[in-house]
Amino acid sequence: MGSSLKLITINTWKGDGTYWARLKLLKHQLQALKPDVVACQEVFQAAGADTGRDLADHLGMYYHGSSTRCKPRLFEGLIMESCSGLGLLSQYPIVNTDTIKLPMNERDGERTALFCQLDCDGTTVLVINTHLTHLYNGSTLRKAQLQAILAQVDLYEKDIPIFLCGDFNADLHSDEIQYLLAHPTVSVHNLYQVGNGKQPCYTVVNQSGEPSAEGKSIDFIFSLSYNHSSHPHVTDARIVLDTPDEAGIYPSDHFGVMIQAELS
Repeated sequence: MGSSLKLITINTWKGDGTYWARLKLLKHQLQALKPDVVACQEVFQAAGADTGRDLADHLGMYYHGSSTRCKPRLFEGLIMESCSGLGLLSQYPIVNTDTIKLPMNERDGERTALFCQLDCDGTTVLVINTHLTHLYNGSTLRKAQLQAILAQVDLYEKDIPIFLCGDFNADLHSDEIQYLLAHPTVSVHNLYQVGNGKQPCYTVVNQSGEPSAEGKSIDFIFSLSYNHSSHPHVTDARIVLDTPDEAGIYPSDHFGVMIQAELS
């Protein structure tokens, strides 16, 4: 890897849609992208299916996941007990992990953040993967969830690259994302924007590949810096996992966001 890290975030859409065809697409397209780290949300686990481990085994990557939001779901025409959690795939050893519970609303259910420290050829990197509440009027709750994540970051070494990524269920101009970007004690960069990613950008799609929710972009990769001068230099930023197969099936109902950054 040297001093460069290629990071992708993708909501893998539980077991919905044509799951096995989508999983095949995810494997193929991720393999072509050759990422160093993949942060996955809505990682599906049920009898005979485990999205995170299946992807990690196919790509030959280390894996750590959390089994959350467990309940009966429709999968392949059957109601099955299942979980929809967070997962992190890494080409580099995952040396420390923690999963924290975030503030929640009973109408939504459990929300968490997954903290993974990686040993990237001698450079310690902290990657935080999360999926905030989807509630329509949930701006205040999402802000509280972000506050809980930042409070947990305080327990970690600050003089290392720190990435916060996932499905935030809020667009760039929302109050909660603007709160994060203007935080008084931590400098926060939207790495897709810093890396001059193509605009307009949308990450929520329907299965025709057209923008959903008026082109909404709710998936982000942020860099957190506590000395306001040590953000990684982004050399590439783009939307990925956005190509259908010959039947018009997409890998997910979200597109992925990818950045490549120099760590030093």
